[in-house]
Amino acid sequence: MLEGVCGIVASRLSHNFNLPAIVFALSEDKEFYKGSARSIDSINIVESLSKLDYLVSFGGHKKAAGITIHREDFDKFKSDLFNIIKNQEKEEIVIDPNFNPFQRGNGCMLSDLVKTR
Repeated sequence: MLEGVCGIVASRLSHNFNLPAIVFALSEDKEFYKGSARSIDSINIVESLSKLDYLVSFGGHKKAAGITIHREDFDKFKSDLFNIIKNQEKEEIVIDPNFNPFQRGNGCMLSDLVKTR
């Protein structure tokens, strides 16, 4: 995915599913993932990101942020941010951190993303 469209895609995913969304593109040198995050009212994305000390850079505001991470930190980032957000949410929501809405067969179905208990 091109860096220039990450924000647009993240915004649409967050809006359509009423969940935080982060979309990444691999940098030209293939060392970093550069991404855009969009969030919902109940999740402060910048506050969440500030708890991760290995990010190369990030910035933004409560509902949107830009992020750069080393490629080798991607799996750790997914797991850590998932746990941070899960602990922030007031309503118990189960989010699958490995869900890929663009993978063939997923069709961006809400039932594949979220189960409320």
